[in-house]
Amino acid sequence: MIVFRKNTIMQLILIPRVLLGNTLFPPCLRLCVWLAGKLMKSKSDRSNHLLRNTRRVGFYHLLPGRESV
Repeated sequence: MIVFRKNTIMQLILIPRVLLGNTLFPPCLRLCVWLAGKLMKSKSDRSNHLLRNTRRVGFYHLLPGRESV
């Protein structure tokens, strides 16, 4: 960010992307899966199964709900 120290607009654009990439990735991923399940009502059983059984399915990027919060 030192490279952009004089350009605050570029910093404001990059900071959310950095946070989303590191800190907020698991909660945002969980939110996306949940929203996809709500928008596609016929596929909601699959998304609920994925949200409840992340380790059994083998999708390790999606942390359990308590850890995401």
